[in-house]
Amino acid sequence: MKPLVAIVFALALSLVAGPARAADDLAPDFAIPTTADGVGRVMAPVYVNGQGPFRFVVDTGANRSVLSPRLAAQLLIDTKGAPQQLVHGVTGAEPAPIVPVGALRVGRLTRNALDLPVLSNRLHAGADGTLGADHLSAGRLIIDFREDRISLLSSSAPTPPGYVAITTQMRFGQLPLVWARIGNVNVRAVVDTGAERSVANGALRRLLEANRTRLAREGMQLFYGAVGPEAVAELVWAPRLTIGGIRVERMPILFADTHIFRMWGLENEPALLLGMDVIGQFDAIVIDYRRRLVSVRLPRVNPGAGRRAAPPMPLF
Repeated sequence: MKPLVAIVFALALSLVAGPARAADDLAPDFAIPTTADGVGRVMAPVYVNGQGPFRFVVDTGANRSVLSPRLAAQLLIDTKGAPQQLVHGVTGAEPAPIVPVGALRVGRLTRNALDLPVLSNRLHAGADGTLGADHLSAGRLIIDFREDRISLLSSSAPTPPGYVAITTQMRFGQLPLVWARIGNVNVRAVVDTGAERSVANGALRRLLEANRTRLAREGMQLFYGAVGPEAVAELVWAPRLTIGGIRVERMPILFADTHIFRMWGLENEPALLLGMDVIGQFDAIVIDYRRRLVSVRLPRVNPGAGRRAAPPMPLF
């Protein structure tokens, strides 16, 4: 997939949540099992206008939730004549109808009186929508790949034991950026659970080349996001990626100066869109939006040992 970023980054939230509860009293949300290489789509059960549950892709790279045209039709939501708004993806932007939604609920968190885009997502054709940070940022998101479970909890509780905290910035208040390292180069990495593969910008490539980092080039490749045109990137096998105590050896990266890096204000510094090919190699990841903190749980077997990334897919 690719992240969907609304043209307006600052979003007013109208949250209706129950009183704070102990973490073990909060029911976990649903997640489909991840694949062996960690490139599984993370799903959550979502109720829209009191109906459901529907299957939504959990996308931490999107700052706005989205409905699929199929779900809008099922809920008798009329998109004809609806106002249009630009929705931004990795490779470009395109207008989408904005429709009123009475309520969207996941777990115990409900948002009322919403205006959401309706977008046909070619990357998540089987999903009913995308659950973005406009909903997730109300609390603490826990994705447990070992247990195949996702939870959305109050962030009042401390980070569970056994997790490693990563220096984090929340750009626009909702986009998690962490520090990583490729070879000898520090890089800002966007944690994007909606992306299957990792994409880097030209600034990172130029710095790697200036540092004489060995890059194994594999050729040009077409790729696309949820919106926007197809784009061309060079597939490169980069040296070791280090993040949160885990090392990924010979990581396949698509290098392209895409639209989304400009939208995020990251076009002039080394930056990486960190997809599920890397995120899925942790046992679990916690994104605590209120505390502005990303934490990861390392694999039980040989934690911190080098792990080979999954081989690249032709398109994502």
